[in-house]
Amino acid sequence: MRTFDYTIRNPRGIHVRPIMDLQGIVSESKCKVVVTKGTNSANVMNLMGMIMLNILQGDKVTVTTKGENEDSVSTDIEMFFDLNF
Repeated sequence: MRTFDYTIRNPRGIHVRPIMDLQGIVSESKCKVVVTKGTNSANVMNLMGMIMLNILQGDKVTVTTKGENEDSVSTDIEMFFDLNF
């Protein structure tokens, strides 16, 4: 299991289009990826769950990857966050 924290800088927060792009990264892996905001968590592959987290600019999230290629998936997701959020 690998985790990293990230503070959202994007003024629009995390919304549908980038969630779907993130799902594209995760779908190619054999990893489970969970995003946590406060006490609430959602599997990245659950679009409604991710939307319900209501992640806004300034929010701190924790991303957890668990599975066969968790290190490379975590690195890819962290780069995606840097470019998009």
